[in-house]
Parts: sequence; C-alpha cells; structure tokens
Amino acid sequence: MQEPPEDLPPDFDQAAILVVDDDRITRQVTVHMLKILSANIRISEAENGRVALESLDEIVPDIIILDLLMPEMDGRTLLRHLRSNDTTRMTPVAVLTAFGDENRKRDLTLLGCEAFLHKPVKSMELIAVMHALMRTRRLYQKLAAEAKEAQAKYSGLVRLLHSLIGEKATNHLVRKNAIALATRGKPDSSP
Repeated sequence: MQEPPEDLPPDFDQAAILVVDDDRITRQVTVHMLKILSANIRISEAENGRVALESLDEIVPDIIILDLLMPEMDGRTLLRHLRSNDTTRMTPVAVLTAFGDENRKRDLTLLGCEAFLHKPVKSMELIAVMHALMRTRRLYQKLAAEAKEAQAKYSGLVRLLHSLIGEKATNHLVRKNAIALATRGKPDSSP
C-alpha cells in the first residue's frame, strides 16, 4: 500500500465517507485509494441509492461518493433525497461518472453535486477532490455552529428585550429591523 502524502490534514483521521456504486470492483478500488488518506478513515459502502439512504440511519458521512447509473435508485435520485434531508443537505457529494457531458454536469451541479470523479478514478484525482470536499465539509460545519451560536444569542436578546420593553414593543422592533435588513436598509434601534 502507498504511504500517505505528508501534507494531509489531520481531519481525515475520523472522517466518514460513503461510497455508493453498483459495481463491486469500482467500490473496492475506490475504498482502497481512500485508505491512503488515513488509517482511521471510516468507509461505508452501498450498492445502490436505496441501500445508501438506509445506511444514513446509522452513520452520517462527511463526504459521499456516488455513481449515477445504478439499479433500484440511481445517483440522481439519491442526490435529490440527500439535498431534501436536513441531516445530509450540506454533505459534500462527488459523482463518479464515465461521461463528460457538460449538460449533465451542469444539471448535477444545480442539484447539489460539488465535484466529479471520472472513471476509472485515478488516486491523485481522488485525493485532491477529497481534500477539497473535506475543506468544504469543515466550512459547512463551522458555519452551522456559528449560525447556532448566533441564533442562541438572538433568542437571548429577544428575551432580554421582552423583559425590558415588553413583548409587543419587542415584536414590533424585530419586525421593523427584519424588513430593514431584507431591503438592505439600516436597522433601527428605536422601539
């Protein structure tokens, strides 16, 4: 087995990756190449989109690699399900494809695909895409944590305003500022 490159980020150590492809050999080769990233990487496999969706009850992957043409549920349908689910909406997805059709790539990008891997997958291409997708995943996680923190602070401020100026005045102020922000105006601090 190849030695991992020296410049790998440490965040692959506990990364979870789901490989979805109906071709067993393609899955095995992809899994083998992914293990170059880290000895502790957690890799799950699914032979079609239905099995992949079922596996999401047990583990939420950091990255999903999926084939397009599969029986039972194809990659496009799986991608739609992933993007409509709150748990997987922001999980980066790379599509394995033997096709170079630009219209297909555009459509998949609009559905939420972040990257494309061309079959047969080459190890350096896979590693580069995994680095980019893991950075994307970590940024999504950081943004989600910051949004949660901001929401908690906002809720605390609203409770404080309720106690200081009353519920009616607080609701008026919140609505007024929401409208101002939505129209790119300057928020108003007067009740």
